[in-house]
Amino acid sequence: MIDTKFWSDSYVQKQERDESYLYLYYLTNEHGNILGIYELPKRTVYFEAKFEKIEADSIMEKFEKDKKILYFGDWVFIINFLKYQNIKSPKIQAGIKLELDKIPLEIKKKIKSKLGESIEKWIQHRYGINTVSHSNSNSNSNSNSNLLSQNFVCDDMDFEKFKELLEKTQRRYLMIIVDYAEEKRIDLKTGPQWWDLVERNVRVAKKLEKYDDDQISKATRKTKRSSEKKDFDWTLETVFKNLMK
Repeated sequence: MIDTKFWSDSYVQKQERDESYLYLYYLTNEHGNILGIYELPKRTVYFEAKFEKIEADSIMEKFEKDKKILYFGDWVFIINFLKYQNIKSPKIQAGIKLELDKIPLEIKKKIKSKLGESIEKWIQHRYGINTVSHSNSNSNSNSNSNLLSQNFVCDDMDFEKFKELLEKTQRRYLMIIVDYAEEKRIDLKTGPQWWDLVERNVRVAKKLEKYDDDQISKATRKTKRSSEKKDFDWTLETVFKNLMK
């Protein structure tokens, strides 16, 4: 919910009518989220806000110059969006952390290039919200897992699509599963099959996170050699056990 102080904001009061209206649209449209960073193609703005392209583009350029709204491809970043939210609310803070996990890696990199620091650190420095705290790690992990699983309902999914989906999460333990699937040349065909692979390996993959890539790679090669000699089907669990020795 937008803070009622919006209209008394010094920046808003300096804007022309159309500029204030378009700024309010960015804060209140149905595509937005609690974070203020979301996908919103400009063509959607033209249509929904009822602006001609040339007029809307001119106002958007002004917002960008004023460092109020930034575009990264089809993704928009409302710089002061959190200013109009009740950020002291635990629910709001949990929502912010959840939305941060949904931002594609390439968009985060572009935002970091613009801000000079990661969006997580920027929020922490500007608003005092620790977006990497572990206080709600279990509940957030479950929420993220549920959101991720929704991407695996499709009937047609090859390894490259599977890899692409997990890369976007920026979760190292999920990339460990991707590397495992690639090393074993696992060839599944549907989203549910790939998600089942994730669920079966997520526990041990999280254990493997404490080891660096070189250690995991060496243990994997050792496990593969052993499986070829002794004729058994190796798993991530086998890799982990070799690392424990």
